[in-house]
Amino acid sequence: MISVHNLSLKIGKNQILKEISFDVNKGEVLSIIGPNGAGKSTMIKCLNLINDDFFGEVLYNNEDIKGYETKEIAKIFSYVSQDMDSNNPFSVKELMHLSRYPFMNKYRSLEIEEIRLMNHYLEKLDVAHLIDRSINELSGGERQRVFVSSSLFQGSEVILLDEPTSSLDPKHHQEILDVILEEKKEGKTIIMVSHDINSSCHLSDKVLGLKNGEVQFLKEGKGLLKTELVDDLFDFKFTKLNHENEVYVIKGRAK
Repeated sequence: MISVHNLSLKIGKNQILKEISFDVNKGEVLSIIGPNGAGKSTMIKCLNLINDDFFGEVLYNNEDIKGYETKEIAKIFSYVSQDMDSNNPFSVKELMHLSRYPFMNKYRSLEIEEIRLMNHYLEKLDVAHLIDRSINELSGGERQRVFVSSSLFQGSEVILLDEPTSSLDPKHHQEILDVILEEKKEGKTIIMVSHDINSSCHLSDKVLGLKNGEVQFLKEGKGLLKTELVDDLFDFKFTKLNHENEVYVIKGRAK
């Protein structure tokens, strides 16, 4: 479904991404992990052409997305940035409505089924009570959940999430993970940048390790923590806990 071939990006004299290649199939979850400054957020913004001056190819169903119009890109990709704009003039309801624009020929009211779906996502992520509030009045965690709700409601085939749980308490963190699994079951493809190593490895079909702009590994999530690959990626010796035949990282020390 999504194929990335030899993706490279240079900003000024700095080589940010170096010949990155990977494939993601329909209905898969791919997590991208790596240390700060690895190029994770930069790479995910190449996929939907926010960064469009890269070399290499990003293919959707074997077609180069660089030939697509903006609205067509939005039908394929929805996106939640880690840098959510707190100075946003819209209400939650207005933001949700605007997220449907790729599938509207003109501005119109939401249809009954769309309203039902909108409410489903707002309720699932515990922000339905905020629907008439202004985005700039919300806390960081509330805003994060609203933007994730909006990206899901957009209805695109591929959901790009850049650290979608970074500002959340444990309850709301788990709600995000649960809704990601729901979308996967519905056939949506999720590509997610995360520093939550445990969730990335146990939730994802594939995990891509990125360091210094280069792919260090692309492995199945299941069983990855039983190897030393994540330790090497972060130059950090993790302490690992076995629980119900699964491995989790809990702490560690620099190597």
